[in-house]
Amino acid sequence: MKSLFILLFLTFFTVNLFSQSSLLVEGKLNIDSIYNNANEKIISQYIFEFPTSKKDDLIKKTKNWGAKRFVNLKEVLVGETDEQLVFNYIDDNMFIKTLGLSNSYSWYIRLVVQFKDEKMRVQYFDDGNTFQPGSQYGPSLKARTYKLSNYFKESDGSMYAQKMFTPGMISLKQSIERNARDLEETIKSNEIKKDDW
Repeated sequence: MKSLFILLFLTFFTVNLFSQSSLLVEGKLNIDSIYNNANEKIISQYIFEFPTSKKDDLIKKTKNWGAKRFVNLKEVLVGETDEQLVFNYIDDNMFIKTLGLSNSYSWYIRLVVQFKDEKMRVQYFDDGNTFQPGSQYGPSLKARTYKLSNYFKESDGSMYAQKMFTPGMISLKQSIERNARDLEETIKSNEIKKDDW
């Protein structure tokens, strides 16, 4: 039993380390590893295809996913048209490492989902920091004052994250990727089974 626990721990550690290292170039985090499009602040973008699904069904399933994912859909769903849903939520996976300690830095993410028959485009935008209360080390920080791009510096013609922000940015990017996979898998699983209870 003990060896099974150690094996699981090492597997998790190796997978986590590998996924982090895939974003790093020579031990540094390049701005292009965090953003799909740094000018528009798009962190991730996906096109999901669902053959035989109509646009209205995809919208309904996405709203159902949002209701389960975000607890209070009315607060998170900030925009809705016939072809698009806009969610604005807080992701708690961003952090800053200083003096060996991790300080949480929650981050606003704007999720824009656009619909057509049989497919949808999902975009995650960097919407800035949440409010940070002041402390003995510095004043409070208003919400949406900084974007992730503010924590990159130019070096050798490329933009690299400052070391103290790198693990937190990787954690945030991985959280967004998990969120997108969850959305896609939820809609696919609803396509396969019809539950007429």
